[in-house]
Amino acid sequence: ERLARVSRLAEELVSQRADERVGATVRVLVESVDPADEGDGVRGRAEHQAPETDGQVLLTSGEGLSVGRMVDAKVV
Repeated sequence: ERLARVSRLAEELVSQRADERVGATVRVLVESVDPADEGDGVRGRAEHQAPETDGQVLLTSGEGLSVGRMVDAKVV
């Protein structure tokens, strides 16, 4: 029960922080580009995201982007 409570609290905090970023502009490292995947073909990680614990950023416009590039992205 204690572990479940801590896990729920952690999820709530992550969700709250994500909500606070809506509308903000963040720096994103492009990690993969898949031109065959229309719409969600470019994925990256924002400066505040850790690879082992956080999700990825899906970039809606990937034209001209390449792996390793840093770009500014607006959180929606």
